[in-house]
Amino acid sequence: MTEEDPGIEPHDATAITAFENALREFTHELNRLHITNGAPSYATIAAAAVRPRLTKAGLNEMLAGTRFTSREALLEFVRVVTTPGDLDPAAAAGFRVDPELADAWRGRWQDVKLLQRQAQPASRRVRATVRQTLDDATLEAEAVRKDAHAEADRIRTTAEADAAQVRAQARHDADELIERARRTAAQAHGSPPREGDGPHTRAGAAGSAGSGVLLWRQGKALVLRPALRPLAAATAVAGLALAAVLAGDSLTGTPGTCQPNQAQAADQLMPRAGLEGRGQVQQAAFAYEPAAIIWPSGTPPSGFFQNVPSSSASTNPSPTPSSSPTPSPTPTPSTSPTPTTSPAQTKPDPCALRARGH
Repeated sequence: MTEEDPGIEPHDATAITAFENALREFTHELNRLHITNGAPSYATIAAAAVRPRLTKAGLNEMLAGTRFTSREALLEFVRVVTTPGDLDPAAAAGFRVDPELADAWRGRWQDVKLLQRQAQPASRRVRATVRQTLDDATLEAEAVRKDAHAEADRIRTTAEADAAQVRAQARHDADELIERARRTAAQAHGSPPREGDGPHTRAGAAGSAGSGVLLWRQGKALVLRPALRPLAAATAVAGLALAAVLAGDSLTGTPGTCQPNQAQAADQLMPRAGLEGRGQVQQAAFAYEPAAIIWPSGTPPSGFFQNVPSSSASTNPSPTPSSSPTPSPTPTPSTSPTPTTSPAQTKPDPCALRARGH
């Protein structure tokens, strides 16, 4: 015990220190006496003690200095350890200690006992002070613990709020990315995205039947559209090819059998017109073929149906023109560019058949 210890009065510390030093010196001399007389065991000393009875635990505390012994126990210990070892048990039990030695140890015990009594109030005050210090420390620790719990709760609440904000921001960013991907996929598939059709909108409306059908149709369309692309392309190419063939046959006739100009119908009717003028033949061809096919503008040019003299188309001297669309055979040689053949040798002209509506 020192005077610098917190909560200890100086005089209390002095009294306690004096008792501790005296007890230490008393214990040291007691151990010297025990060793001088052969250091008998604790069991031997306890068996030889008569009044009072000594125990091994009491002897351990006495020689260790952890507890100040009583005067009777001290004097019995001095008697037992100073008894000669050659005495029989009955003589050893009646052995008397040397009076001078007993008085010396009695005086030492009285000095230590006085210091102990002086230190007892100080020890009680010190114990009270220590107990109060422990109580104060406990209360302070409890307050610190409560503050720590409050701070931990505040930090946890703040962390939960921050985590909720981070989750909301992450969900918002994810929605934007999903919406952007959905729009990109819709543009790539050729269907324009619809407003208000976000991922959470569809997820929120998934409970209704209409929204479920809509989502199923959208998913089905997204799945089937890439598969229909080759079929749609092939159909478009086939349609364009068919339109080109029909338009080509209507304008130019069958390839390889008709002339590739727009006036082929009139030219096919020229050999069968006989002595008619070219204008009448063209008028007859115009009657068979619509004007929209012959002329893209839909209106024949001015002067198209004016009659042209028969000498411009043929040098055959025929007195009168014929109104028959089919040419008649004549034995007279003709200088016309188209040769005249017999009816049996004339082959059907496909362009003429097309001109008649076949």
